[in-house]
Amino acid sequence: MKVIERRKGFLLCAAAIVLSMFAGCASGPEILDDKGAMSVATPKWIDAYLSGGNLAVEKLDEYKDNYCFVISDEGRDKDFIVAWTSNVDGPREIASLIATSVQDNAQAKISGSNGDEIERGLTVTTEILSNASYTGVRKVADWWRFIRTRSTREERYQAYVLYIGAKKSINDQIVRNIQNIIDNNKAMSEAEQAIYADIMDDIRRNGLFN
Repeated sequence: MKVIERRKGFLLCAAAIVLSMFAGCASGPEILDDKGAMSVATPKWIDAYLSGGNLAVEKLDEYKDNYCFVISDEGRDKDFIVAWTSNVDGPREIASLIATSVQDNAQAKISGSNGDEIERGLTVTTEILSNASYTGVRKVADWWRFIRTRSTREERYQAYVLYIGAKKSINDQIVRNIQNIIDNNKAMSEAEQAIYADIMDDIRRNGLFN
């Protein structure tokens, strides 16, 4: 009896594993082709990004103490998407991402009757930060894949490019760029200066996205 029970238990476990595998496969798109032509495993950073975004990529051992910026695009033309991975202006995209993050942090701190005035100032600050350059940011990998959405049967190419940069260096440059904006804008209100002072302090202690 015990042998039979153990066999039943084994079969139930095996069935559960198979069902979970099918459920996992059904939840994502069908991969029809990719850069590795199915002979090279999908890179860990791609799996991490698709499951948890840039922060998940940063948790990989090989990118310790680095910011990870994954830039992506998609379309139906393979030649265009593959060429995009080589021609994308990564530093410009990263500057825009940093500027947006600073803007979001500043907007979260806005309060009081001078909110409209600060909002107008944020627009200028965001534009300046969007055109900033950050040294030490470099491209380390790219990947593309051809997928089919299971629900709609739509097929398209997706491309991803990974840039990294040392967190401390990037943090120092962001703070320096913000401080330069403050120093060069004598009309900036004390309330706005206080907001940016808090942001700079937070970046120094915790980084930009954490």
